[in-house]
Amino acid sequence: MSFSDKLYKILIQGGSWKTILGGLWVTIQISALALLIGTVLGALICLLRTRKNPVARGIASVYIAILRGTPVLMMDDSLQDLWAFCVFGAFGQNVMPLGTGRGTFCALCFGAAHDRISMGSNRKKKKKLEKGEKICPRKAH
Repeated sequence: MSFSDKLYKILIQGGSWKTILGGLWVTIQISALALLIGTVLGALICLLRTRKNPVARGIASVYIAILRGTPVLMMDDSLQDLWAFCVFGAFGQNVMPLGTGRGTFCALCFGAAHDRISMGSNRKKKKKLEKGEKICPRKAH
């Protein structure tokens, strides 16, 4: 019996393809939810980092400093795993570590984008001042 015959017998005749597709669907769900949680969490952390309040900036900086270099598998085995299981059940136990890891990455990306936009805005203002033009505040609509 060749390898392809064995593969056909196990996957197609044995019905294992249904189990594999079911597992693929759960993987897609976990990934999509972790991406959503990470993006929202990243936006919130980035917002905290841009505030003038030193407590808010400190919370965001500590969050990023701790989780930036932490591998996702290590987060999966930590106390956060217990918290996620108690609050969200078995599905959340897999989603939360991935979401918090993605949240750190998103916070750094959003922060870099915010800094670049601010820097470009400041350059335009500086050029206008050098030319002697007035800088008008934004008009309310």
